[in-house]
Amino acid sequence: MTTQQTLKQYGLVFPPLQPFSCCINPILNPILGMLNYAIVAYRMEDMKFGNEGMAFNGNCCTYHWALCGNQCYSCLSCGIWFNFYGGMHVMPTYLDQHISTKKDQANFVPGNRWQQAAACKLHFETVRSQVLDKGKPFEDHMYIMQNTPAPGCWESCVGLCVSAEEKAMLDINNQLRYVRIANRQLRFTGDAAGFKSIQPSCTYKTAMWPCYCTHYLMGTYKSAYNQYVDNHIEWLPTGHNEGGMERSLAEGSLAAVNSANEAMGAAQAMAMGSLASGMGGMFGSGSQVAPESNAAAPPATPGAPGEKSA
Repeated sequence: MTTQQTLKQYGLVFPPLQPFSCCINPILNPILGMLNYAIVAYRMEDMKFGNEGMAFNGNCCTYHWALCGNQCYSCLSCGIWFNFYGGMHVMPTYLDQHISTKKDQANFVPGNRWQQAAACKLHFETVRSQVLDKGKPFEDHMYIMQNTPAPGCWESCVGLCVSAEEKAMLDINNQLRYVRIANRQLRFTGDAAGFKSIQPSCTYKTAMWPCYCTHYLMGTYKSAYNQYVDNHIEWLPTGHNEGGMERSLAEGSLAAVNSANEAMGAAQAMAMGSLASGMGGMFGSGSQVAPESNAAAPPATPGAPGEKSA
């Protein structure tokens, strides 16, 4: 994705080409579109969530119909359609409605909500209200690619008054409130101290600034963040906290799990290999929300796949 974004900035790298963008973009966009499709179609073959393989059920024709329609409507309306009439939700909805687990692929029926921008926007707002009001949980089979809704005003203000590590906790928990994979919810078992441990201190940044700058440019710290998230993601146990969408992070700590379940959790964490980049990209958002109590969480069945005692 970084390569594609770089190619689209050719006007900044070579300013003389900017006047010819009307001729270059019609050639560049289809190439980038095919590159996008190849990434989605073939990368999905190797992607696993909770040790379950994923499958892309779209095709090149419908993918480019949605992609090109997005670009045309946005250009013709000077961005109004994209920003105010639901256009920004069309491609995420298309991906959402064409991704399934491999075991469900034979019976999976892709949705058609992506064909209407207004329907995409309405569904987005409906899901957000259901989660924030703690009403009936939404039952989307897939909700990987959707834009993560921003929290309410009060929750946003809370995020401005906490440390960077606590804000990271708020961010990831808000993202996971809206994530459904095969109609199942995930939860995060890390804590703010874990996020702090993978980031360089102010003293190190000052005293060892050449090393810090080198690792920053190499993406070392971002990779460490993604790896930490990847190692602390698990399925929310069946029947857990049915009345709400959130949980207490402290009570879900891996330190409270017995040795047998720790071994099972380690195997599960290894199986979640592709989720790290997903949390940094597909679920990425600048939103926050505060967690609630998880004291009444029942233990999961020991033999259930992908689950662990809370």
